[in-house]
Amino acid sequence: MKLRPDQLDLFAGAREDAFVTATARMLQRRYAPRLEAHGLAGDKTESFVRESADRARRYDVLNEADIRMFCECRLLLGLKFDAEPWAREILTTADVDGETKMNMLDERLLFTREEPT
Repeated sequence: MKLRPDQLDLFAGAREDAFVTATARMLQRRYAPRLEAHGLAGDKTESFVRESADRARRYDVLNEADIRMFCECRLLLGLKFDAEPWAREILTTADVDGETKMNMLDERLLFTREEPT
């Protein structure tokens, strides 16, 4: 069986919708107060996940686990954390895939005691 491009697009869209829904639910369970503080609770959480996924893709962050982490970084570090010099330096590193970039962010946050600058 061979799928037409429009069928592939439909499949990809359904997969993304499922990812967005699952990620929104996870964020609502783990970060309800932060979502509320940012005005992203309830129905707005799925839009936040879609926007975050779009932002993450600009940095070649493409896999679901890394996009989830990108969402969490936005909630915990600020909605525009990726504009901070320390984060931007990592996210715009050339010749490094998105998974490596997110691992670099994770290491920076894990092993830096002071606030990132």
